[in-house]
Amino acid sequence: MDLLTNNRIVELHNERMILFLSYYSEGIDMDIYDAIVIGAGPAGLSAAIYLARFRRKTLIIDAGAGRSSLPGEYHNIAGFLEPIARRELRKLGLEQAKSYGAEYIKDRVTEVEKQEEDKFKVITRNSSYFAKNIIFCTGIVDNWPQGEGCEKYIGYTLHSCPVCSGYETIDKKVVITGDERVTGYALELWPYTKRITSVSAISVSDINPNYMNKMNGLGIPVYEGKIIKYIGHNNQIEKVILDNGMELEAEIVYTAFGSKANSELAKKIGVAVDSKDHIAVNEIQETNIIGVYAAGDVDNFDNYQVATAMYEGYMAAYSIHKKMLKEEISNI
Repeated sequence: MDLLTNNRIVELHNERMILFLSYYSEGIDMDIYDAIVIGAGPAGLSAAIYLARFRRKTLIIDAGAGRSSLPGEYHNIAGFLEPIARRELRKLGLEQAKSYGAEYIKDRVTEVEKQEEDKFKVITRNSSYFAKNIIFCTGIVDNWPQGEGCEKYIGYTLHSCPVCSGYETIDKKVVITGDERVTGYALELWPYTKRITSVSAISVSDINPNYMNKMNGLGIPVYEGKIIKYIGHNNQIEKVILDNGMELEAEIVYTAFGSKANSELAKKIGVAVDSKDHIAVNEIQETNIIGVYAAGDVDNFDNYQVATAMYEGYMAAYSIHKKMLKEEISNI
């Protein structure tokens, strides 16, 4: 045989070995996790910590691009007398989960498949993993404005959540940009500061007149237009420029353009969602598919807070543990 033929035989052998090993590895139980947690924000980390403490074989898969990976700080986490950076809380939570035995992979999940015998296959860009249960903690994506320079201020002085950051706006000059939701944001921030201006990307005539009457009564102006430029330094906004040339002084800007739930992966395997694409769960975080759970901002409990995300992560973990424990005891 010539060298070319020899090389082709080796290639065929290697291809067959890869296929064999791939097929074989899919069938061995030692590679099946009790639960795979998709997402390492507050909900996912809380779920992983509890699962690991329940002595369940747990894998966290996270792409590092969630809402909690943005710059900025949390000011309302119980037990932290000083603000804690979002990224620092993620780091500490991951270290805690790993200290109890949870495994972690930084990768992006591209697909989840429901297989036979209550088993799920989780496919990432670089590999695939198997689990008896899945917890979707995939969060939401805020619809940030597109004005020049806005990305420099996200998480510092450009915010999306009045509940999270309202206290930090006390007596400051605040501009709210968005759609019809600008009025709701303004009314929610009014107890903190009276120096509020709203910029609506839609016609004022399309905003609920009851809200507009409240705005007029409180003396909060609503301008039509879009912010095209953010000006400031050292993460601090100083003013914004509208598409009509108007300049507005601002120390803090809120975006009221809403958000999008990261529920596409779940929807592909038939998980039910509500009218806003949030994953529908019951009181113990179960979805309509056995073995599939959701926690945090991605589910239909409309309260985007770290405290509630951590609770939901715990509840999903406890539901899985309790279900598995019941099955184990019944087999004794």
